[in-house]
Amino acid sequence: MAGMPEIPDGGFSKRDQFEAWLNDLPEGKIRPFAGVLSHRAAMRVLPQAGRSFSEKGAGRQELPVLALTIFRANIISRAACKYPTPEIRIAADAAATRGAADAAATRGTAASAVGATLAATRAASLATRAATTAAAAAAAAAASASAAAAANSAEAEWSELTTDSVFLLAEGDPVFLRDTPVWPDATPKWWQYAWRSLRENPVLFDDPRDATGQSPDWSVWLDWYEPVATGRPAFGLPREAADARSP
Repeated sequence: MAGMPEIPDGGFSKRDQFEAWLNDLPEGKIRPFAGVLSHRAAMRVLPQAGRSFSEKGAGRQELPVLALTIFRANIISRAACKYPTPEIRIAADAAATRGAADAAATRGTAASAVGATLAATRAASLATRAATTAAAAAAAAAASASAAAAANSAEAEWSELTTDSVFLLAEGDPVFLRDTPVWPDATPKWWQYAWRSLRENPVLFDDPRDATGQSPDWSVWLDWYEPVATGRPAFGLPREAADARSP
């Protein structure tokens, strides 16, 4: 796309590179590009936040609150990619602010994964230039969360971010990118393991199960995340209906 900054040779590999590239974008592209790229980075590592539910730190009663914070912040930052309205920005700011308090007890890998989510949500709420700092923080936190999962995972996270950025330079359509799989080639084994562990976590699912073995209270979030992360409409609905129910 003419007039757009070039991506560094070899792709992004650190926070300041990514932030500088975002800042060099034309003014009208900064916020939508920063929003969708940071959202997708956070979505890639969301299952790693599940480590909070098996690590010491937060009390048992606090963990469902943290889970709600994580999913709520992700769905708001996703909505902001398509509907960057003042109301969505206010909701994003509130979600990021409340989330920071809810996540205060998280540590290690979980803290990085939650941090990626909250930074992406913050990027959706900020003025243009400030959004680049938040988006870069989300990317760095996602790389850190990935690094704890498996060897070379941080490099893979930066590579996915680069691939997403190349697509935006070529096509310029953040909403289309938002709706594609966050792992376009194949979901890594660490992601599959972390997602399965989160789905089966007894702290979240210690109440009576329904016929599918899932908690009715949490199934809506599970039914939202997995399809969306793999590029399918949520809830098994047609794309238009799924977007109407959950942006």
